[in-house]
Parts: sequence; C-alpha cells; structure tokens
Amino acid sequence: MKRSPLQRGPAQAADAISEAPSMRTTTFPTTEALLKTLVSLGSHTGIDSSDRSIAEAYLEAIGRLFPDRAFHIQLLSNDGDTAMRFGIMDGEITSGEGPLRLPRSMVDSTSWKPPRGISAIEWTDEYVPVSETVRDGFHLLLSFERAVDGVLTVEYVGSDEHERDRELLEPVVESLATALRNARTYRRSESLRLHLRQMLEDANAPIVLINRAGIVVFVNRAYSKFTGFSDGEVIGQEMTSTLAPGTSERLIQPLLRALRGEPTAEIELSLRRLDGQVAHVAANTAPVLNRDGVIDGALFIYRDISELRQLEAQVIQSEKLATLGQMAAGIVHELNNPLTSIQVYADYLEQKWRGDGHDVADLRKIERIAQGAARIMRFTRDLITYARPSEDAPVSMSVVDSIEQAIGFCEHIITDRGAHVRRDFPRQMPKLLAIKEQLVQVWVNLITNACHALPERGGELQVAVEQVNDDELAVRIRDNGLGIPESIRSRLFEPFFSTKHEGEGTGLGLSIVKSIIDRHAGRIEVESEAGMGTMFIIYLPIRYSLTAT
Repeated sequence: MKRSPLQRGPAQAADAISEAPSMRTTTFPTTEALLKTLVSLGSHTGIDSSDRSIAEAYLEAIGRLFPDRAFHIQLLSNDGDTAMRFGIMDGEITSGEGPLRLPRSMVDSTSWKPPRGISAIEWTDEYVPVSETVRDGFHLLLSFERAVDGVLTVEYVGSDEHERDRELLEPVVESLATALRNARTYRRSESLRLHLRQMLEDANAPIVLINRAGIVVFVNRAYSKFTGFSDGEVIGQEMTSTLAPGTSERLIQPLLRALRGEPTAEIELSLRRLDGQVAHVAANTAPVLNRDGVIDGALFIYRDISELRQLEAQVIQSEKLATLGQMAAGIVHELNNPLTSIQVYADYLEQKWRGDGHDVADLRKIERIAQGAARIMRFTRDLITYARPSEDAPVSMSVVDSIEQAIGFCEHIITDRGAHVRRDFPRQMPKLLAIKEQLVQVWVNLITNACHALPERGGELQVAVEQVNDDELAVRIRDNGLGIPESIRSRLFEPFFSTKHEGEGTGLGLSIVKSIIDRHAGRIEVESEAGMGTMFIIYLPIRYSLTAT
C-alpha cells in the first residue's frame, strides 16, 4: 500500500506538522467551482466504471477543491466481507484494504439499519482516525436509499473547519454514492444478463429469441444441435424462415400474443432441419422485456414431439389395419359366394367342352377362369388367417409354406416392379415350431423392402431355404438393388429409422422383424455391397421355446 504523508513514520509526520504554519488559512471552493466539478465527474464516471476508478476520480477532484486536508474513501465489497480503502493527501493517492470503521453514534442518528453478517464493519464508540497522526476528522456515509456502500472520511492536521466542510461536501458525497450505486447496479445487471444468457445457452431445450420485427436475435446450442443449423445461419433471419413450408401461419397467433404480453403453451410448430427433414415441436412462448419494462420481443422454447407424432400415425395405421382385419371376414364371405359360382360353372364348362371336342384355345380360357377363381379364393382364405389376431401359440409348420403365402401377399408389388422371383426350396425340410402369422409378417416385410430396392428393369428377388445343421435352418432373401451404405447398416433395426422418403414408411418394419425373430430364438444378419444388392439371412431353430415378450 502506498502511503500518504500522514501515513509515514513518526519522524516524517512530525516534520510535516512542524512545516505547517501555526495559523493555517483554510481554503474553501466556490459554489461555481463545486458545481463544475460535480458535472465533470458525472460525465467522466459512467455506469461501466469500476469502484476504484470512481473513488480515485472523486478523491483527485475533492483534493484540488479542499487543499490541506486528508480524504479517505472506504468501500464495502458486494458481499460485505472486505472493505477497500482509497486516500489522498497533497495530491498523492493511496489504496489498500482494511475494516470499515464507523462510530455507532453516526448511524444511530440516521434511519439506516446495518445489514447483519457484514464482517468488514468495525463499530466504534467515537471517531477513530484512518491515518495514524491526524488530529481530528469526521465521517460522511456513502448511502443511497438507506443502503450504505461505504464512508468518506475527512481528516485534519492543523485546522478544524468541520461544519463548513460538511456543508460543502454533502452534495459531493451524494454524487459519489449515486455514481457507485449506479455502477454496481449496472455490473450486477450485466452479471445477471450474462448469467441468464449462459443459462439459455446451456439449456437442454431448443430456444429461440426474436425481436418485435420477428427477426431471430438468439438461438442456443440445443437449437443448433436439434436442427443442424448454426447460430450464424439463423440469427438475423425472419422467424418464419426457420419453419417448415406451409406452417408459417401457425406462428402468427402465439407471436402476437407474446408481443401483447401474453404467454402461450404447447403451440405445435414444424421446424426445418438441415438434413431436409421436418421436426414437430410444441412451443411455449413468453414476452421479453427491455430495461424500461417495454416488450422487446418473444422467447420460444421448443419440445420435440416428432416421435410422439410418429407413434400417433402408427397407432392410426394400426387401427386401420385392425379395422381391415375385422372387415376381411365379411369381405371374403361376400367374395366367396360369386367366386364359388364362377369356379363351379368354370369346372362344368371345362368338362363339357373337353368332351364335346371344342376349340383347344377356348378350353384353355375356361381353365384360366377356374384357376383365377381358385387363386382368389385361396388368397382370401390366407388373408383371413393373416388378419386374424394371433393366439401367440407356436405350432408345427412349414417355413416354405409361410414364404409362399408371403410371396402371394406381395405379388402386386412384385408385379409393379417387374421383378422375377427365383425360389430355391429343398424338397424335404423339417417343420418348425413357430407362430406362422408372425413369420409370414417377417417375410412380407423383407420381400417388400427388397422390391423397393430393386432397379426399374432387370430386378430379381432370390428366396432360398436350407437346413444348416440338425438344429437350425436358414432363410436367405436377396435382391440385386443398389445395396445399403455401410454408414447406416448398424441402424437398420432401430425403431423409426428409415431411408425412405417421408410418407413411404414408418421406420418400424425391420424393428418388428428383429423383434419377431428374437422371440423365436433366432438371429438375423445383413450382407450388402454397393451396386450389388442386399441379402438378409434369418436363422431359426428347428425346436425352440417361445421367449417372453
């Protein structure tokens, strides 16, 4: 700590006192000079000034206005644990730390009630000099709206002009207290602002802040991670540009309400993502006020509901399928009556024409009518079996029969793709103990996926079954499509993961396939090569116990 002349050793202090005239003429500033100094201090000590710079500026100014006195400013820290000291004598400024000494009589005569737990205040019964060698002095509280930030101490060596100094220093003390309080309030406000900004930045939920014009002024890390857009790509853009096409009108009402000071909750919006997908979110909004209490913008906090919407769509689709299954019995009944007549009359005509020696070409047409009717009846019977709720009871079954049934179900898509199905089934194959309807669902899913991957021309689907050993057989379903990129192969069986365009699939097909195979104590493998196609291999035990769901 630098020391003023009043804080030097006893010999030096004595020399300073002996140099002073026995009758020192005290100098006082004029009112004009005092006002000019206060105005200058106000313009040079802004709200962003530190306590030290404010204290030193005021000490330097009052040191010039009030010569032949020692001045000290003692300031409490924000937490009240320490006090900073600043002093000036003969133009030399000192600084350090020490307790804030206050006479009890000084605060007892005011309405100020000192806060509890401030360890930096040292209470005294009478005036205690700050400098060791001064003769007399007094304290003036630096208080603002009954809150004390410190004290200004005036100390004398050879003069005693308390009352006049008190009168002139009161506006200086008031100005100093105001400057300190404003600067501390600003720092606390900035600290709180930065803290709140950091809280928004670190929040797990995506957050967007917009101004009254609807321009994005802030997005947090969670938003960037959620959408894939960096803050630089979003800030400065209109809020509507962050939404999926055709959904901007949903923003109007919550935005207007927020700008009127009314928060909203659970407003569903659709956000753009960098990968081209659409994310469904529930938005909570709140108005944002500026320092003057005026609504300056709106805060949007998002919650991802994309998976919920996918589940809802899946439930709706499941309900449709369940309804279709319930209708299937009635549909088949209505179809079977005319189909039976068609098949009976076709058989009758076939027998009659065969015996009467009619044209062979006409006979072939009648045969095709009978075959078509039989095929439709067989398909409707299989559809009833497939749509009927499974009893979850394994039965002895032929895996080849279940594959043929699945191929029949998928014949429309196979035909649409112009694909050729090549079967490789052995003549003899042990039966499986399995739930037939579930295995048919596995083959339907895999055959459908394979057809979607086939080229427009020359598509070929290979289905093979072989017994691997005494306890296991394998089903191989291969296509000659584009193949599956290695980067996504590990995610194929994740729920809701799909490489298809939106609306073309739920992303649950392969997840269901794996679940069914797992329940049958089997396993599934994938082999794929770019441009060469993909093969799914399903291994099933010939004997097994059904695992729990």
